[in-house]
Amino acid sequence: MKHYVKNGEYIALEPDPSDSVMVTQQEDLQYIPEDVPIGTIAFTAGYKKIWQKKIDGDWETLVG
Repeated sequence: MKHYVKNGEYIALEPDPSDSVMVTQQEDLQYIPEDVPIGTIAFTAGYKKIWQKKIDGDWETLVG
């Protein structure tokens, strides 16, 4: 994991886009920049909830 969202702020630990982003809840998806690559995975701790960025830019629930 290279990036995460905390308190409504997207934190990039490395300057290039990551293929995964840790979030605390589904509402945090809105804070992930639109330019993250298609296929990016967003997840909560323990992978209890997982979303993937679709080709159209929306987030698909994989585990929820």
